[in-house]
Amino acid sequence: MAGLHSNNAWSSSGTATPVGHQDRPPGPSDLYRIVSEVTEKGASFKVVDDPSIDTTSPTGKLVMGILALIAEFENDIRRERQMDGIAKAKDRGVKFGGSVSSRATR
Repeated sequence: MAGLHSNNAWSSSGTATPVGHQDRPPGPSDLYRIVSEVTEKGASFKVVDDPSIDTTSPTGKLVMGILALIAEFENDIRRERQMDGIAKAKDRGVKFGGSVSSRATR
């Protein structure tokens, strides 16, 4: 089974590259970019352990798009919560980063 990042695996039109489980999958925007590159080359994208993600069918393309949007939404919510937490910590006087003296020795 080809790895997701090995672009040579789907260099020819009409090929389908099966992708299995990865220990560390790419982020949602990277995954969508990779899948877009694959389909632009005329190849298709199939996830072996989830047959609903298959860009050879209109339904599979829809599922892929919806999953990408949900992942982006979750990422935006996480970022928003993180920024809220940082703002609250700053309001409480929490200092971020190392001390000025430790930065000067770098």
